[in-house]
Amino acid sequence: MNFGEDMLMEILARLGAKSLLIRFKGVSKEWYNVISRGALSRKILPPLMSGLFYQTLDPKGYTFVSNSKVANGGDMDLSLSFLPSHQRLSIVNCCNGLLLCRMGGSDWNQNQEFLHYIVCNPTTKKWVSLPKVHKSSCINGLVYDPLISDQFKVVRFLCCSPETSSIELQIFSSKTGKWVETTVFFGSPCYFWYGRQVVFSNGSLHVLFYPHHVLKYDIKKESCRLIELPPEVMKLSPIDCLGESCGYLHYAESDTSTIKIWMLVDWQRSEWVLKHCIIMQALRKQFPHSHWFRFNFLAFHPDLEVVFLEAQGFIFSYHLNSSKLEKFWTITQEGVPPFFTVTCVFSRCIHSFAH
Repeated sequence: MNFGEDMLMEILARLGAKSLLIRFKGVSKEWYNVISRGALSRKILPPLMSGLFYQTLDPKGYTFVSNSKVANGGDMDLSLSFLPSHQRLSIVNCCNGLLLCRMGGSDWNQNQEFLHYIVCNPTTKKWVSLPKVHKSSCINGLVYDPLISDQFKVVRFLCCSPETSSIELQIFSSKTGKWVETTVFFGSPCYFWYGRQVVFSNGSLHVLFYPHHVLKYDIKKESCRLIELPPEVMKLSPIDCLGESCGYLHYAESDTSTIKIWMLVDWQRSEWVLKHCIIMQALRKQFPHSHWFRFNFLAFHPDLEVVFLEAQGFIFSYHLNSSKLEKFWTITQEGVPPFFTVTCVFSRCIHSFAH
């Protein structure tokens, strides 16, 4: 008997998460594709509570803001004050509700600098301190899939060599508690677009690669390949953004007049489709006194057709299907310049976490 994909998804969603992943992925190629896709995991896992951490100048270090409500009807209030030296930490990546934080220091006994990483769940206040590392890295990725395991991995991209088309990686596994080093090859003379966010999607880490690619690192196979960006994208810029939404990898490109959003529908053929084209002028009309605003793209919501934008100290949520712009939060305060670091976090309030 053949089911449509929607009906099959409804049936599979009634099964346990571990049974799906261990027993039923091998039934057929169709079942494998449906189970692997993010849409099914969104049915199995609890609903998302969306929010953002932004870096402040006060002793708290980071402030969390959200329009979600907790069970008692109040506002969701998350803080990083439970972490050691939380004022000096920087959030470098997040994945399925976990944060990857980093802090630098000096080891006077060995006369060398080191980096200290912490992985934490701000919902449960649990955290893990990773062994110190001494090599610098420009890009760091966090891998955590609660459908598969409560274990996590941290991947540090150390060095990229366009001449040999290779990347040096440092990988930490919470299962072993150790860092290991490896080298992978990607087959084309490209290099990192430094300082960009790493996106975990469908079992792989993704990061923008100059001049016109996305690097896809398969966690299980420990292999890399390059995905070409849409041909309309001429050159990467600091205001481009990569993210996952509704089970697919998305790419956003901004300029002074538009924000264009593409969705990757076939990574093997580097096939993208243009989903939305947001006109800046139309955004300004929805918000009074914003004729001089420039809207900067921040992040995609992973489960909804919603994106987050920033303009002059305000954070907005923009609903792609209805074209509705809503003020999410006001950051600008008297005496505080409107320059800040924003990290988008989407927590499923999962209470299991690696010890």
